[in-house]
Amino acid sequence: AFLAAASEWSSARNLSATIVEFIRSPEAQPWQPFLKALNATVAAWLTPQVAAIRAADPGRLITVGWNDPTLASMPANAVLDFMSMHRFPPNAPRWLTYHLMMASGLRAVFPGKPVLLTEFGYATSEVEPAQTAVCESATWLQCFESGLAGVGKWMLYDLPPGPNPRERSF
Repeated sequence: AFLAAASEWSSARNLSATIVEFIRSPEAQPWQPFLKALNATVAAWLTPQVAAIRAADPGRLITVGWNDPTLASMPANAVLDFMSMHRFPPNAPRWLTYHLMMASGLRAVFPGKPVLLTEFGYATSEVEPAQTAVCESATWLQCFESGLAGVGKWMLYDLPPGPNPRERSF
């Protein structure tokens, strides 16, 4: 129900705002008990892991590769050194812009922390390889134009044949 409310809110704004902004909007007030519990859950998951890594290697940079913008937006993530989003938008400029808005929204949520798009890609089972290259180049350029700290292309080609050609064609 929370995701449906966020989607409806974003759609009513013609996708000019994302779930990252919804979480902090007045319209999300009814969801605050849920969001507080979710943040506490993220904190309970992160705290022992970050503590163990910091104890073993105090200088190591720590992040989580979130593919869910709601989880990535939780305040508990402030213990991370940089924010990392994984997004695989459909092959359309509008969706690329929308997905990058999620990553850019994290810069407002975590000022001073670098935000990276650490996984993205287009499946060649859905888009011709030449078109995929154009889309991926556009993604790189738009990421840097929007001020993200970095970008990482996801490429998966070493899976054996199986039922999901999309997963095998990035």
